[in-house]
Amino acid sequence: MAELRSLQDMRKYFSRLPFPLHFLIIGVLVISIILGFQAVFSANFTKKNYDWSLEDNIFTFVVQAINFIFWAILSPIVYNLSLRTKFQKGSVLKDILLSLFYGVFLATAHELTTSFLYYSIMGDLLDGGWSFLNFRYLSFAISTRFLEFVGIYILFIALGYYKKYRDSKNQLEAVKDQLNEAKLNALKMQLHPHFLFNTLNTISSLIDENTEKAQDMIAKFGDLFRTVLEQGDITSVTLEEELAFIKNYLSIEEIRFLDRLKVNYKFDKSLGQALVPNLILQPLVENAIKHGFSTHSGDCEITISGQTNGDTMELTVSDNGVGSEGFKNGERTGIGLGIVKKRLSQFYKNNFDLNYKSTPGMGFRVSMIVPIIKAVEK
Repeated sequence: MAELRSLQDMRKYFSRLPFPLHFLIIGVLVISIILGFQAVFSANFTKKNYDWSLEDNIFTFVVQAINFIFWAILSPIVYNLSLRTKFQKGSVLKDILLSLFYGVFLATAHELTTSFLYYSIMGDLLDGGWSFLNFRYLSFAISTRFLEFVGIYILFIALGYYKKYRDSKNQLEAVKDQLNEAKLNALKMQLHPHFLFNTLNTISSLIDENTEKAQDMIAKFGDLFRTVLEQGDITSVTLEEELAFIKNYLSIEEIRFLDRLKVNYKFDKSLGQALVPNLILQPLVENAIKHGFSTHSGDCEITISGQTNGDTMELTVSDNGVGSEGFKNGERTGIGLGIVKKRLSQFYKNNFDLNYKSTPGMGFRVSMIVPIIKAVEK
C-alpha cells in the first residue's frame, strides 16, 4: 500500500510537466548516450598521452546518466520556477535576479549531490577514491550545471509561451466557429420569411380559384414549415435530408402550377451523406421556378443534380426559362443568390465556387462546387 502511494505521489509530482513522463525518460536516455559517447570519444582521441581503461569509459557514461537523471528529477521544480517568472514590465530585473539565484542554488545542490553519488557508486574505479581533493574543480562543475539549468529553464519558458499561444489560438478558433455558426443561423433566418411570403402568396392566389387545392397546399405547407421549425438552429444537414425537404417544397409548387412543373433529379448515390448548409438549395429552386415561369407560357423544367469530382462535389440547379440579360456571365446577383453565396462562405470558408449563368432564351443555371464532408466526420 505504501509502495502504491509512493508511486501515485511520484506520478503526481511529474504530472506538473507540460509533456508526458515517457518523453522525459526518452530524452534523458538519448542525451546521456549522445553526450556519453561524445565524452568517451573526446577523451580517447584527444588525450593521446592518457590511457583510458574500460572502467574509465563506463564511469564517463555513468556520470552523464546520473547528471541528466538528476536534472529530470529537478525538472518539475524548474518548470514551476519558469511559470512564476513573467518578465513583465516593472519586474524584469527582479525576475532575472531570482532566476540567477534559483539557478546557482539548484546547480550547486545538483553538483554536490551527483558528485557524492559518483564517488559512492564508482569510487573504487577512481584513484584516491572519495576525497575532498575531488572538489578542486567544483567551481567549474557548478558553472557547467548552471549553464545546463539555463538551457532547461529557457526550454520551459519557450514551452510556456508556446502553450499560451496554442491556447489563445484554440480559443480564437472556438470564437470564430461560434461566430460563423451565429452568422449561418442569421442568414438562414433571412430565408425563412422569404420562403414564407412566397408560399403564402401562392396559397392566396389559389383560394378563389380552387379551394380544395388551396387546403391541400396549406396542409403540405404546415408539414413543411414544421420541418423547418424542428430543425431549429441546425446549420448543416445531409444532402439526402436537403433533397427530401426540396421534394416536399416542390410538391407545394406542383399544386400551384398543375402539370406545368417538371423536375429532374440526377444525383450520385454516394453523396447522400455529404453535409451541406441547411436550406442551401431552396432559394436556388425558388429562383429556377421564378425564371422558368417568368414570361414563359410553356412548361417549366427544372434539373437538380449532384456529381462527384474527386474530393469535391458539384451541385447544380438549372431551368429552361427565358433567361435574363442582367445575369449574363454572372454580372449581378439577386437576393437569393446573395444569401446563398454568404452561407457558402460561412460554411466552407473560401473553399468553394459559385457559378451562375443566364443566356437569354436558354434558361438559368447555378452550380456550387464544394468539398465533400461526410456526416460521420462532423
